[in-house]
Formats: sequence, structure tokens, C-alpha cells
Amino acid sequence: MDEASRKFVDGERRLTMFLVGYWQEAREGRRCPLASDFTALVPAELLADCFTYEPAAEPAAAGEGGRLRDIGAALARASGISVTEMALADAPPNSLLGVVGKFLGHALRDGTPVLEDGAFEDQSGVKQIYRATLLPLENEAGEVALVIGGARCKAG
Repeated sequence: MDEASRKFVDGERRLTMFLVGYWQEAREGRRCPLASDFTALVPAELLADCFTYEPAAEPAAAGEGGRLRDIGAALARASGISVTEMALADAPPNSLLGVVGKFLGHALRDGTPVLEDGAFEDQSGVKQIYRATLLPLENEAGEVALVIGGARCKAG
């Protein structure tokens, strides 16, 4: 593994370890942490690689509809977009957000973290390797109401 790949993998591990570790700690006996407690406490240096997902109001559309919000600058750049909020359906299919968005339904349905890695071909035809962490968050009623995600990719 070359030095650039090693740095990418180390950075991915730090992002994943922090998000999952904090998610576990913030649960406080619940199935998932409360959305109101979790999202405000993610350190600023990680926000560039994070987003939140608010599912559609209709359960049948969960994981298919809904909105991506708080899209961090690095994640937006890696996805070829320049916005901080968009409908999930509008995420470019050959982008980091488009690929990661395909796994949101698992986090919503199961109420458990989803850790995913793999490869995709971006809009320019360049192979990208990625790692993503998707963490479900509950509302006061105990329903999964939000997913926070962290993702990074690099040419590979």
C-alpha cells in the first residue's frame, strides 16, 4: 500500500471510529441515540465529510425519498455538487453521495449502524474507492428520524 493510500485508510478509520464510538456512547440504553443530542456534538473537523438524512414522511418512501442536509464541503466536492442540501433523488448517481445514498434504507429499517466500503466509477469515469458510515438517530418516540453519515473517497 502506497503512502497516499495509507493516509486515506487511516483517515477513514478515524472518521468511522469517532462516529461509531460516539454513537455507542450517546445511546444511553436506547436502541439509537436521540437525534437532538447527537448531531450538535460532532466535532467541526469531521463535519466536512458528513451529512444528515431526513427520511420522507411516508414510510413506503423511506430510504428512497427524503432530503440530504448539512452536506459537508469535502463530501460535496467529492460528489461534484456545490449545495449543502438536496433531495436524495437529486444526488448524482455516480457520486459519493449517490452511492452512499443506496444504503440509507438499511440504517432506517434496521436501526443499526451501516459500515460500507467499495468502489464506484465517478462522473468522469475515474474509479473511486470509498468508505461510509451511516448511523440512525431516534426521535423522542423511539422512531428512527434521522441518519447521520460520514463518507470519504479517493481515486483508486
